[in-house]
Amino acid sequence: ERPEEAHLVTSYFVYLASDAAGASRSQLTTEVLYGTKELFLPADSARLPEHSHTVVFTRSALFEQTTPTALSLVDNDVNAFNVSFVDVDLDELEVGGIVKWTEPADVYLITRHNVYLAGAVVGSNRSQVGFALPSSSVLSFFVDAEVQSGFSQIAVFSRSSLAERTTPSLAELSDAAARPSAVVFADLDLDANQIGGK
Repeated sequence: ERPEEAHLVTSYFVYLASDAAGASRSQLTTEVLYGTKELFLPADSARLPEHSHTVVFTRSALFEQTTPTALSLVDNDVNAFNVSFVDVDLDELEVGGIVKWTEPADVYLITRHNVYLAGAVVGSNRSQVGFALPSSSVLSFFVDAEVQSGFSQIAVFSRSSLAERTTPSLAELSDAAARPSAVVFADLDLDANQIGGK
């Protein structure tokens, strides 16, 4: 909103603070020139636990105002949870099947869920196998090639319009393998170059 004495304003200073008055404040950026109507805050910007407000101080050529305009800070923590995976590809070292998860209550911020095969250290050695829109909580995928030995988890990272969440929800990657054993065939066809039996 434009200040009443706008002709005196030269810039704004924007801070994270522990209250609406600007206590324990930490400046977000250099001064913002008058006329600027928004400030972009990059994803994963650090915030101290005590920071509960964003405050904006108006500055004139002589001084910075003592009473800021304040806005309560909302730090969203939204992600899919209860991730599960069932491997229906019965070949050893090949996986494919259905990944399921429970949607969070507040899905309005989520644009999609990215699904990866991942290593034991979250975020390391990962390979995307697909994505699902927030209206869906199921993804079917098949990896025909042999799975690299470093994969041990299915990782679901929720994504907003700004960025992918840095911490995923996880499920153990279990490789189902089924091979028949003790196979026996008895040829009951008595003709040469022909077989039949059980």
